Amino acid sequence: MAQREELILDVKTKLDAAYRDIAKLQSQAVQARGRLDQLNYTQMVSYRPEGQNEGEELARWVEQQRENLHRGIADRLERTLAEAESAGDLATAVPLAERLLAADEDNERSHRNLMRLHYLRGDVARAQAAYERLREMLSREFDATPSAETEQLART
Repeated sequence: MAQREELILDVKTKLDAAYRDIAKLQSQAVQARGRLDQLNYTQMVSYRPEGQNEGEELARWVEQQRENLHRGIADRLERTLAEAESAGDLATAVPLAERLLAADEDNERSHRNLMRLHYLRGDVARAQAAYERLREMLSREFDATPSAETEQLART
């Protein structure tokens, strides 16, 4: 009986720690909603609890919560980026595009957003540099080339 109680206590302790980790991530997301300029997005979505020996099921659940948070923050950043761009506020839009790209460097759309914004600012050199970084990454990581949409933007 004592061994069963110890096991239950151990599971409860791990669950409590996981809930605290999720609560911390959610709290950071709520605080960041109003302060996107201070958001350390990459640090937030890569947060991992230390010193835990999570069970496989618990680890999957925590990872799903992390993915949900990651997607929610990315969606918020993308909406704010679109709003800033449509308002002509490129000084705000460019750093948001850079944050999105830093959080998911494999996302071709994020590369394309940054290229487009540089073109809109009249900075052709930076737009072309962004294209070259994408082209090199796709070649190196995926043995692929940019999409037709990205190629067309690069020829602009």
